[in-house]
Amino acid sequence: MILDIPPIIQKLLTLPAKVDTDTLTAQQLEQLYHNLHGLSDRADELVKPDDRETFQDMILSLTAPIFGLFVQLNDPQPDQVMNDNDSDQVMNSVPQQKQKPKQKVAIPHKGAMKYLRSNFGKEVHEKMHFAPTDQKAYHGVWGGSLKQVRQWVSMAIDSIHGGDDYVVASKPGQKNGSRTYLVFMNTTVGYLSGSAMANQPEQLATHIEVYVDRNGTTVSAFPSDPNIF
Repeated sequence: MILDIPPIIQKLLTLPAKVDTDTLTAQQLEQLYHNLHGLSDRADELVKPDDRETFQDMILSLTAPIFGLFVQLNDPQPDQVMNDNDSDQVMNSVPQQKQKPKQKVAIPHKGAMKYLRSNFGKEVHEKMHFAPTDQKAYHGVWGGSLKQVRQWVSMAIDSIHGGDDYVVASKPGQKNGSRTYLVFMNTTVGYLSGSAMANQPEQLATHIEVYVDRNGTTVSAFPSDPNIF
């Protein structure tokens, strides 16, 4: 696959105008994927506010096909690249067989997703998913730092944008054109809390539920499970 690299990303990552993914090792491809996501996290300092959405869409146009290559290799989630000084602990992956869905899932946002907004994780509702509660029947709780969670959700967005097989379910949202997707992450992203989970063994979550508006913007995302979707 030949990736056309926009000039601004060429400059920021010291890349040529075109990158042939067939010439990269798996490790180099994975590092490129994470470097691109790192640029998005720094969008506020790298580009002007009016150019931020365009810049992030440029990045998504590259991360989505790269993520698709990992899917083709039957590895939907590349290993996480964490900084040595990052003290946040991430829950261990759950060893299990990767499974493809048996039926076609509707993905109307394929090719139309927006990159994860820069303020994701800072809204009150989003902060609630970093702690358990018994105020509702089921409540997904993240199992990593905000930095790690943004990476997980960005990967889920890549799956929706690319329309790959790890989008295992979807359903219409409450507003016209919106939709909720369930994405299998092949790693533990958190666990389920809530009143229905009282006195039950801890249930780890390996899926992310992503609610998307008609324009492809991620409104919310949290750990979930097919049994409660």
